[in-house]
Amino acid sequence: MKKNIKKELYKVHANTYLLMIKTHNYHWNVKGMNFQSLHSLFELFYNEYVLAVDTIAEHLRSSGEIALGSSKEFLEHTSIEEGNSRLKDKDMLKDLLTSEEQHIKDLEKLIKLSEKDAATADLATERVQVHKKHYWMIKAHLE
Repeated sequence: MKKNIKKELYKVHANTYLLMIKTHNYHWNVKGMNFQSLHSLFELFYNEYVLAVDTIAEHLRSSGEIALGSSKEFLEHTSIEEGNSRLKDKDMLKDLLTSEEQHIKDLEKLIKLSEKDAATADLATERVQVHKKHYWMIKAHLE
């Protein structure tokens, strides 16, 4: 795997893991009038991310690379900030919106770099579709 593709794939892996942790954190800590809808939304997201992290790790392994596996490694490679348990529900949504937007940019960069690596391009294309849907869902909650 080319070095620049590997770097971006590690970023996507780390971002997905951080999004999983962040949405799980928000799922546990959300409160207020929108509790039920956001609690359910965050659960939907983190369950999807659990599967995605595994898919990305398996893609890395099948490409001859090592999958990230420690908090330190994930934090070294991510472009997404960790969540804050004390945020209000609306601020949790804004934080997730910012994270999704960054992750979509990173996925689109990976797609461009992977022109000659169909498996990686397909994986990134599938992931960007999911994250664009999540972005839309979060934005709809904020309107």
